[in-house]
Amino acid sequence: MLSKRFIPRFIPRVVPIGVLALALGACGQSNEKRAVAACEKAIAAKLAGKGFDLDQKDMLAKAKADGDNVIALSSSVVFDKSLPSESKQTFDTEIGKVDAYMYILSADGGKVAYLLGFNDYDKAKVKKADKQKMLEGAKNGAVTNVGGKLIGEKKVEVAGYPGLEIEVEVPAKGPQPASKVFARIVIANNRLFQTLVVMPTATVKGLDVRKFLDSLKITYK
Repeated sequence: MLSKRFIPRFIPRVVPIGVLALALGACGQSNEKRAVAACEKAIAAKLAGKGFDLDQKDMLAKAKADGDNVIALSSSVVFDKSLPSESKQTFDTEIGKVDAYMYILSADGGKVAYLLGFNDYDKAKVKKADKQKMLEGAKNGAVTNVGGKLIGEKKVEVAGYPGLEIEVEVPAKGPQPASKVFARIVIANNRLFQTLVVMPTATVKGLDVRKFLDSLKITYK
């Protein structure tokens, strides 16, 4: 009989499961495999019918004994992977307070993220503002937010609107491997658009990055 010590909390899309301790009995499969099976069952119950992906091999590789008849498991779960999550932040800029919206889609078991964001500025203030300085401010903010180092930058245009394309190197932090952030930032009238791709440095797929950044289309005038 397997009894759950506790069930971890879940936050949509990609989340660390954390440590799930399970008291195990003998017999049957290996304790580690039985623990993983119990964990998957607990997740399915917690998500109430939602689709999800669980990397069982990764979980088995990280399984550790944690006292008598207890195994600690740690991995990631991805669910509703076909739908992007949405987040909203409010922050101050040189031309006033803005609400920024970001849509995030994860891939490769949570190792890769595709993001589309936008925010609107006050129209009257944008008319008087230096667009290049606004782009520089957005670029610097992006680099600072990820704690990375700018290693590439070029000017671009999308539908005639000015923009910047940047590449940022982010060092490894704890269990998170070193990664790269590729972003395209464009100002169209009073709206700032951002498309970003985050990938582990060791497995960067340039074609996927280019397809996503180039997918931004601005159709209004």
